[in-house]
Amino acid sequence: MTCTPIQPAIRRALPVIAALALTAVVAGPVGAATPAHGRITRGAVTAAFQARTTGGYVNGLAGRTIAAPVRGLRDGRISAFFDTTDCSLDWHYLGVTILGEGPHQVAAAYLQTVRITYAIDGVPVTDTMRSAIKPFVGTGIRGQYGVSVGKLIAPGSIADGDHTLETLISSAGAPDQIDDVTFTLTPDACG
Repeated sequence: MTCTPIQPAIRRALPVIAALALTAVVAGPVGAATPAHGRITRGAVTAAFQARTTGGYVNGLAGRTIAAPVRGLRDGRISAFFDTTDCSLDWHYLGVTILGEGPHQVAAAYLQTVRITYAIDGVPVTDTMRSAIKPFVGTGIRGQYGVSVGKLIAPGSIADGDHTLETLISSAGAPDQIDDVTFTLTPDACG
């Protein structure tokens, strides 16, 4: 059995569609009973990164906005697809999830060809991490598996102010996708 490549326009739209859907679902208020006095912690962004295809998405759909994956997904991600303003006192992460169709072996073979790289202010981001290939859990998408590639960003490791993020997504049989966004880190964005 072979993996049929997703048409380039659809393949490029999948991460954006998933990000939009998740952003819309988890945009509710966050309770005051959060750890670290409301700051987004390393644990929250780690949980969000690891749960991008599984529990974090399901928690958002269920309206659980205090759970670590949802807090990290909603407030901890520096988006590769949208300009953002983020709290400079919080932990953040870079993260892009790519989906592959088919049984696990077929999807895994395709996802192994996917390469995602980042540059902040023109400087390549090194030591990125890659999640395990996991079934995608969400509405409207069945029989797909996902892999996330990203990096945890500690508070203070990037100076306050405006920055550029370039994300390059490449895979076998499809043209490269390059997304450029700006993000701002400021204590004024801290709730």
